[in-house]
Amino acid sequence: MKAIVLVGGAGTRLPEVSATRPKPMADVGGRPFLEYLLAWLRASGVEEAVLCAGYKAEVIEAHFGDDPRVRVLRETEPLGTAGALRLALPFVGERALVLNGDSYAEPDLDELARVHRECGAAVTLVAVERPDASRFGRLRAGGTRLLAFEEKNPSPEPGLINGGIYLVERSVLERIPAGRAVSFEREVLPGLIASGAKVSVCRYDGYFEDIGVPEGLAAFRAAAGEIGMKRDIELVRSELAESIAVKNRWDDQLCSRIVELSQRIVESLRNGGKVVVFGNGGSAADAQHIAAELVGRYGRERAPLRAIALTTNTSALTAIANDYEYAQVFHRQVEAWVDEGDVVIGITTSGNSENVLRGLALARERRAVTAAFTGEGGGKAASACDLLIAIPSRSTPRIQESHITAAHILCGLVERAFVE
Repeated sequence: MKAIVLVGGAGTRLPEVSATRPKPMADVGGRPFLEYLLAWLRASGVEEAVLCAGYKAEVIEAHFGDDPRVRVLRETEPLGTAGALRLALPFVGERALVLNGDSYAEPDLDELARVHRECGAAVTLVAVERPDASRFGRLRAGGTRLLAFEEKNPSPEPGLINGGIYLVERSVLERIPAGRAVSFEREVLPGLIASGAKVSVCRYDGYFEDIGVPEGLAAFRAAAGEIGMKRDIELVRSELAESIAVKNRWDDQLCSRIVELSQRIVESLRNGGKVVVFGNGGSAADAQHIAAELVGRYGRERAPLRAIALTTNTSALTAIANDYEYAQVFHRQVEAWVDEGDVVIGITTSGNSENVLRGLALARERRAVTAAFTGEGGGKAASACDLLIAIPSRSTPRIQESHITAAHILCGLVERAFVE
């Protein structure tokens, strides 16, 4: 799901901001506020955003114009919050995640979706519990149902306020009149409640700040360092979870191929053969890592094992690439180094690196045992090797993480055979 972020506000109560930029672009620690909001969305699993811009839209376009995850929609005339949403309708599926671009909260979006689904709501909004709601209009709710919007009350009492984050059914957006200014908060939502449509609330009592007033912006600036650290920790945890999930998808066939490759390596080494490994970029580093573990030691003391990475001789690599072509850098070295009975491992996350494929093809011709470490499906390498170690992922970082895990397991199995 894409997020639709309303970023058209001028920030009239923030003269230090509005003179040069729209309110969501207010400077916070050298970065615009909007970057913090988008970073939280990405940490929550929402990668793409449509920014509905109005006042000084060119500032937003200049800042985010090169980001493929962001699309800026520019109003030609002020359309209000609902009118801007109507403009974004072509980018909305069954429902839209909508955010005000001048407030920050960190609700659980899965919980928001659960409440929305279970209530069968037309709109579900995040309702923030505030110990002092005097700055805001209050919400009156019965359970998860929104009953009414109440005007500001200067009394410093606790209450529920609108957190500016909504799940909205497409049908609601389709009914917004096109071509004129319409307010989502003052027209659309009260109109839905009056018509008997289900407007639900998802209660949230975590951090919230509205930067539309000087004291709110100052408070967010003071909290930004902690927010950034928390966001980055969540991103780390998200990356870890994704990496673990890929490893948990390894099946018995993949594991058995790692075991079989270790057995073929042991057989080759015992018969006087060697292990030859190669790849490009990060895979070149993995090739060197595997060779180093075998020549040195992985975990236990033993005799060195014959292994070489074809990525370490820069003179050979550059001479071959210069005199022939880059696609030949491993083929030429395989011709020099590989004999019948050796084990040759080509590493390519896509499975389609031409120089790796050529190296594997020649190794096969020389009756070496060939293996390929790849990503999901194996690409062209699937038919170019004897043993395919295909990681069940299409993400290059996740594949490379699994490659080094598989390599460690492989080296451990080989070493155990020689120690025990």
